[in-house]
Amino acid sequence: MTLRLEAEIRAAEGECRDRLWYARHVSLMAKDDGSAYRLDILDPSSSSADRIEAKYGLETLELGADAIARLESRLAALRWVLGDEWENLDT
Repeated sequence: MTLRLEAEIRAAEGECRDRLWYARHVSLMAKDDGSAYRLDILDPSSSSADRIEAKYGLETLELGADAIARLESRLAALRWVLGDEWENLDT
């Protein structure tokens, strides 16, 4: 078993936070019929979404309720290791 360095854990926490924010953002911006709102018109945070897409690649970003649940679990565990409370899922 290898212990991780704090810098590596913090990097993983940051990536997980970005990916979770993106999945939640896309989920909130989806219309009931499954199509998407024009993010550039309706949402000033679309530049944040663009930044995350460019950083990680659109093809690697997970969407949907299962992805959100998985990312929330990962984020909670990483933050707990860093000394935070279990339920801190702020993005």
